[in-house]
Amino acid sequence: MSMFIGLIDGDGYIAITKIGLDNIRMELILSVDIKDLKLLQHIKNVLKIGRINEFPNISTAKLIIGKVDLQEVIFPLILHYKLFFLTETRRKQFNLCMHLLENNITKFSSIATIGNIKDLFSLPLSSIGYVNLPFFTNWIVGFTIAEGSFHIKSSGEHFFSLRQRSHATLFEAFKLVFKTNRKIEDDGKHMKFSVSSTKDLINVVTFFSNSGLYNLLGLKADQYNAWLTSLKQNNKNFTEKYSYNK
Repeated sequence: MSMFIGLIDGDGYIAITKIGLDNIRMELILSVDIKDLKLLQHIKNVLKIGRINEFPNISTAKLIIGKVDLQEVIFPLILHYKLFFLTETRRKQFNLCMHLLENNITKFSSIATIGNIKDLFSLPLSSIGYVNLPFFTNWIVGFTIAEGSFHIKSSGEHFFSLRQRSHATLFEAFKLVFKTNRKIEDDGKHMKFSVSSTKDLINVVTFFSNSGLYNLLGLKADQYNAWLTSLKQNNKNFTEKYSYNK
């Protein structure tokens, strides 16, 4: 579930829409490139809920989890394990859903009359606070599946990056987890954590090789494995230092 929360924070959303005359439809939707269909199938098989819709014309596949399964499975698991979303948009969507369910609000028109909604869980106030969250490392795995990149430049340089809307404290936490002082790129709307030095890449590989973490899945796992193979073959410095550190 920790990995799943990170994945939804990156590539998913909770949709609240109007159906019929004035009823509420509530769905959690995970949307990926159709080439990553096996990722959705894996998640569906593990959770035993939801349905998968394929849209070949736009090269997209979606795992859709409806209101009943959210109310009876997903949300109870989130609350039981004291998990919470870390990105602003997903937190607002979750808090609204919980408010609607707890107050038995079923009419879509009633949403417009709702005032401020409390956060069920407070975000950490510091980067070390994120690092100390029991679910944070597996959250990073899910977030990486959605928003991470294991890339090889045309020059042969290898780098790892995470990109999302600006959230300074969260991105500073990435620096602590991956043990780097690399400056975060920030264009005012989005931030990017990116590392490429041999020392930093050793920390990245060490993190994702941790047997205590959920494995990368789908196309991201394929990308990582190809990236790691290339890194070992073409960066002698990495191979020597990584083998020594192990």
